[in-house]
Amino acid sequence: MRRARYGTVMVIAIAIGMFLAIPSAFAGRVGNQITLEKVVVGTAPAGTVFSVQVTCDESPGDTVFFDETGHASDENGDQVPSNVVFVDATDTCTVTETVDGDATSVGYECAPDANAVRTECTDGNVVDFVDVVNSGATVTVTNTFAPTPTTTTVAPAAPVTPTPVVAAANFTG
Repeated sequence: MRRARYGTVMVIAIAIGMFLAIPSAFAGRVGNQITLEKVVVGTAPAGTVFSVQVTCDESPGDTVFFDETGHASDENGDQVPSNVVFVDATDTCTVTETVDGDATSVGYECAPDANAVRTECTDGNVVDFVDVVNSGATVTVTNTFAPTPTTTTVAPAAPVTPTPVVAAANFTG
C-alpha cells in the first residue's frame, strides 16, 4: 500500500514538473518576428526620439524607439541592440509611428523576410502571419524632414550721390 502511494506521488510530481517545464521551454521567444527599421531623410531635430508601435490581433505587440539618426534606442534615446518584436503564429500586426519628430512625411514599406512562409504584407505597415512559426517580415518607417531654410540678409547698398561734372564752355566763333 505504501509503495502504491509512493508511486502515485512520484507520477503526480513528474506530471507537475513537466507541466511547469513546458512553458519555460517556450519562453525563448518561439513564434514570428517583425524587424523594424528606421530611415531618416534630412535632419531630425536634435534629441528626437521616434516611437513606433506594433499592435497585433493576438499577441500584445510592443513599442520600439529610435534616436534622431534612426538607431534603435530606449525611450530616452540611448541606443539598444534590438529592434525586433516577437508575435504569435496566427497574427495580423499593424506598425504605426506614434511620435514622428514633426517630420513632413512618414512612409511605410513592408517586406517578408527571404525565408518567410505564409507571411504577407497586406499594406506598407501591416503584416499577416498565417498559422506559421519562425517566419518574419521587416517594416521600414521613413521620416522625411524638409531642409531648414537658410535666409541670408543682404545689407542695403549705401546711397550713391552723383558727383557734378564741371566743364568749361567751349565757344567757337
